[in-house]
Amino acid sequence: MCALPYILRRSRRARHIRLGVLTDGSVTVTMPYGIREDVAQRFVVQKEAWIREKQAYFAQHQTEPYIRHTPQEYRRVKEEARRVITEAVERYARGFGFRYRAIAIRNQSTRWGSCSKQGNLNFSYRLLFVPVEVREYVVVHELCHLQEMNHSKKFWTLVGHILPDYRDRRILLRRYRLR
Repeated sequence: MCALPYILRRSRRARHIRLGVLTDGSVTVTMPYGIREDVAQRFVVQKEAWIREKQAYFAQHQTEPYIRHTPQEYRRVKEEARRVITEAVERYARGFGFRYRAIAIRNQSTRWGSCSKQGNLNFSYRLLFVPVEVREYVVVHELCHLQEMNHSKKFWTLVGHILPDYRDRRILLRRYRLR
């Protein structure tokens, strides 16, 4: 039996077991269908030291609180986010030759941004509340997915070409949460 509580998620898109520790210390295990739950339990036991290390890190490093808005505030803030994010996307797209189809600003709860195979860019309106360098990292990250739809070495080289300090910005992004 596993001593650590965790949330088990099954995904059709998952190819391997994936372990995550959220900023609140909760543990999630995502795995493909067809794998027995006892495999997940053994995986959590095997990674217990790593999990405890991440939980201690999040306990020490205070994260920014979740932001809630009334419907009226949301509409106003979303339009401001659209303006700011679109400006950043256009600046980087022009400067580095990226071509995208559309930009959507949403109330996303699990991702700061995403890029579809059709070239559509989606961003959380909450990017308005993070530092500019973090917001620009997310914008560049998603723009780079227009050329590389993965997180391969080639992808990270492209991100590094545009933002040489992307690793620092990525670490800073982890201080903020969407949920």
